This record gives sequence, structure tokens and C-alpha cells, in this order.
Amino acid sequence: MEQLAELQVVQYSAEQVDELWEEYVITHSGHIREQLVTQYLPLVKYIAGRIPAKLPQAISWDDLFHSGIVGLIEAIDRFDPSQNVKFKTFAYPRIRGAMIDELRRLEWGPRSVRDAHKKLESTIDELQVELNHFPSDGEIADALGITIDEYNTMLADVSKRYMLSLDYMYNDTDDDEEFTIKASTEQHEFDEPLDALVEESEKARLVNMIDHLPDQEKLVIALYYYEELTLREIGEVIGVSESRVSQIHTKVLLYLETKLR
Repeated sequence: MEQLAELQVVQYSAEQVDELWEEYVITHSGHIREQLVTQYLPLVKYIAGRIPAKLPQAISWDDLFHSGIVGLIEAIDRFDPSQNVKFKTFAYPRIRGAMIDELRRLEWGPRSVRDAHKKLESTIDELQVELNHFPSDGEIADALGITIDEYNTMLADVSKRYMLSLDYMYNDTDDDEEFTIKASTEQHEFDEPLDALVEESEKARLVNMIDHLPDQEKLVIALYYYEELTLREIGEVIGVSESRVSQIHTKVLLYLETKLR
């Protein structure tokens, strides 16, 4: 891993990358694999950058990046160019999955935060049914019997732990099928074909639920999943703090996750 940390990004031409893959499939050369790793380091950095900034004290960004490189190497070893699937499409869930596995290994989040997660999820779901609209922060706080400041603290704690989002909501097994918000309406560079991800009815349900979100929540989801901005960048666009964007994002995911399950 120390050697991996010293790798520098080297961008090859498309023709050179194709040649590297052709040679690697035949030889499985360690040297060729290292060249492929350096080619795709920007993908690992991109995925690591999508993880919320406030990591547990036990893990650093470098740790997260290194675990992503492990996922990248696994993807390189398992990739079959003859299947006519882009490598980035194939590698994305494996790289991010390796990062998530590292966070899971550290059992990120105390029991109290896990309990708060479940309590928020059930409260938001019950209020949506009762009120027939996406509940406001004040309505959720009142239902929980706490102040708005206590609610914001509770949501912020859950936000720090809420790593999986919708990208891995359906991945309860070891298969390779993933689900993403963006895949509901268009093909993403990193996604599998839509018909291999979710049923059409599930996609329609998700799109309908997003369409009925309040404007601010809808905008946060659009900027994060469609425009692929970071939480900090979204905050700059809509004029709120990064932590507030994280709270909004988490609140929406708690709601959508419950409904889609």
C-alpha cells in the first residue's frame, strides 16, 4: 500500500489504454496493471471526493483513497474488455464499495446515532402519510418532541454516518447490480444499462417522489446526483452551509429510502 500511495497520475491516450488492456488480458503483467492503476487514479479520487467530508476520526482521506485503490485493482483483475462495457462503468461500484466496506469495518457511528437514524426515518415516513406532503423540519421536530436545534443536531449526526445514500440502497447481496437516482432518467457514464438496475415501476415511483419534493430539496438532489456537485459547491449555489446541504440531502434520503423499501 505504501507503494500505491506514491503512484502518480499518468494519462494515456485512448489507443494506448486499449493496448494496455489487450496486453494485460494476455499477460496479467504486474507492470501493466500498475500502468492501468495510474490511468484510473482520477476515478478513485473522484469517488472519494463524493464521500461527505466529515469522516470518523479513525479514518483519514488517505485511508479512504487507499481502500479505493484496492477496489480499483480488484476491478482491473476482474474486468473483461470483450463484454463491451466501459471500464469506468464496471469499476465505479467496486471502488466505492471498497471505501464503504472500510467505513463499515470501523463500525462508523455509535449505537445512539444508529437509533436516531431509525427514529428519523420512521417519523418522516409517518408524517408524510399523515400530512400528505414532505414534512418540514419544524413538523419533524414537533413530532419527535424536541427543539429545532436538537433536531438539527440529530440530523447532523445522522448525516455524518449516512454514507450509502441511494447508490447502494438495493445492494443487499454480493451481486454487481446497483441503483442510482440519475439512472432513473438517463444513462450515466458509470452505470449499468437501466433495465439491469431496477424495474420500470420502481424508476417511475422514484421520479414521481423526487418531482413532489419541495423546491430546495429537489434542487439539492438534482445538483448532487445529476450535476455531480460536491456538498460544498451546492451550498455555494443555494446560499447555505455545507453542513446544511448535508442535512437536507440526508433528510431526503431517509424519506426516499423508506418509500422505496
